[in-house]
Amino acid sequence: MAKALHLPYPPRWINSYILGKLSEFEDINVTDPSTGAWLQPIVSTTPTSTEEIYKQLLQQEPVGQPLLIQYDRLMRFRPNAFYGTKKEQLLYYLYSTSLANVNNAMIVISQLLDREDAAAQDVNQWASEHPQVVDGETLPHNVFFHNIKAYQADETRDLVDLASARSIYINKIIIEYDYHSNWNLPSQNQFT
Repeated sequence: MAKALHLPYPPRWINSYILGKLSEFEDINVTDPSTGAWLQPIVSTTPTSTEEIYKQLLQQEPVGQPLLIQYDRLMRFRPNAFYGTKKEQLLYYLYSTSLANVNNAMIVISQLLDREDAAAQDVNQWASEHPQVVDGETLPHNVFFHNIKAYQADETRDLVDLASARSIYINKIIIEYDYHSNWNLPSQNQFT
């Protein structure tokens, strides 16, 4: 029987790469210092209040000012008539009660991912070397990235002004990527 978990999903690999690289920096609070485990994976946006999610994270984890990252996947681009190559964007929201935590993460993400085909090669290599395991099952690496770019979503000053009223610093960054999928469509019998 086919599993949706086995279908190509580019955010899985980009999110893993971002968290892995952010955890290499001691001035970005994404891991528990005692275990090295990620405090919070990058999660898809939900209708829940971000402030509530962040408060829950602060209560669960024994570390101050962790970084929370949420994303939205935007699949509305078609670079050409050939369906095999796709273009998408991820809109990341970075939250923390520490402005330095948000700014440092923005710098790292933009420097890592705004390098066109060099960034794509790095993410492809990361995905090959760091298999994703969900419920004890290794997921297939079935996405190949061609090009990755990063854009600032809003002016930092606007976000800092907004944060001063909420006590949580927020920043947004857009990651745009071209990719193709490496997978075979399951037979019709597997869906019935």
